[in-house]
Amino acid sequence: MPACARWRRRPSVIAGLSDTVDAMRMDTPTFRDHALPRLMRLTGTVQELAIKSA
Repeated sequence: MPACARWRRRPSVIAGLSDTVDAMRMDTPTFRDHALPRLMRLTGTVQELAIKSA
């Protein structure tokens, strides 16, 4: 089964984390270039762990 099909069948952990970032912060180069990629890696890792534990 393709990864995208598995993704659609499982509940989203990311939605439960409620990572809300306002538009002004998204435009800040430091946040966009450093913090946002780290945040996305972290949420991806949490998602993978949730899938493996299910």
